[in-house]
Amino acid sequence: MSPFESESSRSYQKIELASQTDELRKNFDEFQKSIMDLEPYADSFLQGLKKHLQFKVQKVCSPHELAEYFEPILFKLAKNPKQVRKNWSETETTLLVNIVIYYCLLKGEEAHSLV
Repeated sequence: MSPFESESSRSYQKIELASQTDELRKNFDEFQKSIMDLEPYADSFLQGLKKHLQFKVQKVCSPHELAEYFEPILFKLAKNPKQVRKNWSETETTLLVNIVIYYCLLKGEEAHSLV
């Protein structure tokens, strides 16, 4: 492979990754807007979830606080898209638990129905 082809391929990958991160951010923003009214119900849902699962999350984030967890994770993905990790960080776990809580509230799902 010539150096030109390699540079072209890398350039294409960057463009593709940028469009993927833009799409992820757009989807996250739409989700965030759709859950704004659900925050008052989230803590009681968390307590019910803790009866069935063990995790460290003590309180549910507000929809605005979710972005504080989402953005660094998205940045890491954009910086190193091929990184394979075995374990989730506490930030990733917190975001996941919060998304599950708000998703269940939004869709009227019981958390155990997702397992």
